[in-house]
Amino acid sequence: MLKTLEQTENDVTTLTEIEREWWPNIPEEEVKKYLTEVLKEGDSYKLIYRLTDGTESNCLHPTALEFLKSVTKQWGKDHPDILLAVTSLYRDEALQENFRNGDYQENASKERSSHQSGASIDFSLKSYYRKDSGKFLKVNDSENSEDQFDENHTKTFLELIKKLAEKGLCNYIVERNSVLHVCVNPNFNPEEIDINQ
Repeated sequence: MLKTLEQTENDVTTLTEIEREWWPNIPEEEVKKYLTEVLKEGDSYKLIYRLTDGTESNCLHPTALEFLKSVTKQWGKDHPDILLAVTSLYRDEALQENFRNGDYQENASKERSSHQSGASIDFSLKSYYRKDSGKFLKVNDSENSEDQFDENHTKTFLELIKKLAEKGLCNYIVERNSVLHVCVNPNFNPEEIDINQ
């Protein structure tokens, strides 16, 4: 079942319950000790501007970083010319509170978020980068047919995430039909990423 939220805060809280079980309340000072910086660009992903200019953190828990590298590498085998747009990673309490009280409050649980443990990655489902030109493409924003957004790229990524969730490797939520929130299971093993097994 697709976990799309036409949501209320209670929906988010219910759909992310497993994430709070996987990643219990760890003090922020402890979280910051293990956070690892994410490269601005990987094999098949690229951080959006606010993650590279210091507006938001560009760090993850090492397990989540391994998941990001593994899953985007697997997906990129069939999409070598596309870089997925990563829109959010680790959030400290202050930033999470801004999400709870701002424009994204229906997506932000009143409970602790797995973003606060560095365990979640948000991907855009409505935009991506072309690897060759670095051009940022988004829905309804391209006039040149060669550089037009193709939703099949992000749809196939969502399908991959669904398969991984079925294997218990992650939890996901589609927020506002435009953001794919993915939380990695702390027991994730990169060798399990091959969906053909």
